[in-house]
Formats: sequence, structure tokens, C-alpha cells
Amino acid sequence: MKKALIIIGGSTLQLPAIRRAKELGLYTVVTDRNADAPGRAAADRFVLLDGTDVEGFIRVGENVSRSYRICGAFAGSDFGLPAVAALNGHFRLPGASALSVRLALDKSLSKDIWIRKGICTPAGAIISGKDDLRAAVERFGFPVILKPVNASGSRGIRSAADYDELDSAYESARGISGKVLAEKLLHGTHLDVNGVFHDGGFHECGILERMFSPPPFHYPVKGVTPPDYKDCALLYSLLERSARALGITGGPVKGDVIVTKDGPFIIELAPRFHGEVSTSFVLPLAGMDPVRAWFESLNGGKEFKMQKGDRAAGWAGLFPNEGGRVASVSGLDEAAALEGVSVMITRKPGEVVKKPADNTALCGFVWAAGQSREQALASLDKACSFIRFETETEAA
Repeated sequence: MKKALIIIGGSTLQLPAIRRAKELGLYTVVTDRNADAPGRAAADRFVLLDGTDVEGFIRVGENVSRSYRICGAFAGSDFGLPAVAALNGHFRLPGASALSVRLALDKSLSKDIWIRKGICTPAGAIISGKDDLRAAVERFGFPVILKPVNASGSRGIRSAADYDELDSAYESARGISGKVLAEKLLHGTHLDVNGVFHDGGFHECGILERMFSPPPFHYPVKGVTPPDYKDCALLYSLLERSARALGITGGPVKGDVIVTKDGPFIIELAPRFHGEVSTSFVLPLAGMDPVRAWFESLNGGKEFKMQKGDRAAGWAGLFPNEGGRVASVSGLDEAAALEGVSVMITRKPGEVVKKPADNTALCGFVWAAGQSREQALASLDKACSFIRFETETEAA
């Protein structure tokens, strides 16, 4: 029987993963809650299905398995991981279990496990009210960062430098999730570390340095590989130990790490690669393609093989200056004319956008390749200087 791969999500950013699977001869089953998702035309079979409908995925899998042998399930975002885990368990596929997904996606549970096992992670506490919040601040001091424990995309994350900023930061996080994690805000270099567990072993899959917006919001605005940090072996070791501590011994894994003067700390982890922007666009520009390597292993590869990167590459997010309805977008031709630069616009005139506070305000991306990280970053900055999203004054 021909092998089939179930891919959760069919947006424009997920098209490269669909193409890679098809190039390898896999039958692609793509799901999305949007009937007009771009992945619909690219897939061998499209199923209109919300990525959080776990029972629906089991039904889809049963239907597909009548004609094909399912070899794997793949999601590039947290919302699809419970369904991936359910498919892994039901069809005995390689990858994370339902328990390990639950532990990873709840930041408080993963942090407790890492602390018990002596794995370096920032000091933190679960906050159920303002009394808890003040007690936590008294314990590990300002600045602090408050996070919804089960959210992604930087939604609801705010930091506080003093008591005047504390309550608003807490309300921001609590508005996304009733369970809030307060952490000591560390300063250092932020790194996205990718890996794969295959046939009992751990394999390195690329590291990007990531830059964030200024406080109090902490959403990613730019990334580049290679990072400005030399001991990558230490980072991969931290990712592997942190994943194994949560019971993850199969499939992709990504960790958000910060390197301070006291060494590296694991911030959070998920049994997937970092988002499509990094994994499907930037890393291949640098000569690495972890998605393809993982799909090759699912397609019967007895060894996990991925080329080492030999170039620099990076990405930058495009954001509006203010929220409102997009009136115009300018500077695209000038940016795209730069050597090694590509531009993708995800919000068009007429659409309503938020004032930047998290990843939901993104309006597009710029990618750039270069011979050095400095060259790639310079190209990104120059391209972004051309592009402008003008908005009309309308509540977003």
C-alpha cells in the first residue's frame, strides 16, 4: 500500500511541507478549518476539519487507512499536537504521546518536571490571584514576565518592571488563560533549537537566534541562523534532556532557550519543529531541511539524514504601525528587488489588523540569505525599511 501522511493545516506557510511530502512520493492528506485554504489545491486529499477535533482526525485516519498505510502525522503549530498524538497512538506512528504533549503544552507542568530533574529553567510560580502574584515577585524579584500556561504565538505575554506595571501584565495573561505562569525575566540571547528523535537516537536540526519586541510585549520580530553562540552542542544536549524528561523520545522537538551569563535555560518546549517561518523557509535557505529529513524517515529511511547548513539566512516579521483596516501596502517591489530577499504578504488592503502586541498582528514576512549572519540581517533590515502598511483609524 502507498504511504500517506496527514498534515494538519493548509495555509500558505504550510505549502512547502505539503510539497516536500509529495516530492517524496507520499500521499498527502491535508486538513484545515478554512475551505479555501491554499493547501486544498496542493494536497492529494483535502479534509475540512478543525485542527483541534481529535475525534475527527481518528475518523479521517480510519478512512485513509482503508486505501493507504499511514506513516505519520505532522503539525507545525501547537494547536494540532493533541491530534498528532492521538493519531500516533491509534496507528502506532513514530512521535510524541498524548501524555507528553499535555506535559509540554502546559508550561507549569513542564517547568515542575524540569526543576525536579535539575534542568535549568527560570524561577517561576503558578498564579491564581493577585496575592500569589505579589508573593512570587517578593520571592524572585523584578522584572517578571507573565504568561498564559497553555497559549502560543506570544498571546497574552507581558512583562512588568515594577509594581505599577504588574496588575496590567497579570490581566493580559489571565485574559487568555485562567492559569498564569509568572517567571523571573532573564536577559540574554534567545535561541530556537530544533531536533528529531528517530530510532532511539537524537538528531540536531538547526538553531536560530531570535530577536523580540521591546517590553512590555515580547513577541518575536526577527530571526537568523547561524546564531551568535558557539557551543551549539550544549544547546542540543539541553533540548534532548528537557524532551526526554517529558517522555518525548520520538519525532520532532523544539525548545525555546535563553543563554545568560549563567548559561543556557530552557524556557518552553513542544514536540514539533519551530514554526513554518523558521523551519520550512529559513533553514532550507541556510542549507538545512529538517521537514524533508523527517518525512524521508517516515517514508522508510532507516537513518535520519540532514545536511549541515553552509550559509546564513534569516526572517523578519512585517507589522503595521497601528491597528485598523489596511488601506495600502507599499515598498514591496523595492524590497523584493534586493539580492537574496523574498517577501510574503499575509494581510491585504481591506483586512483589519491589530495594533502589534503579539504574533496575531503579523502582516507578512521577509526572508533573506547571505554569506554571513551580519549580511542576512542587513538585508532584512533594508527590505523592511521599504515596506509600509498604512491603516485607517478603525478599531482592530
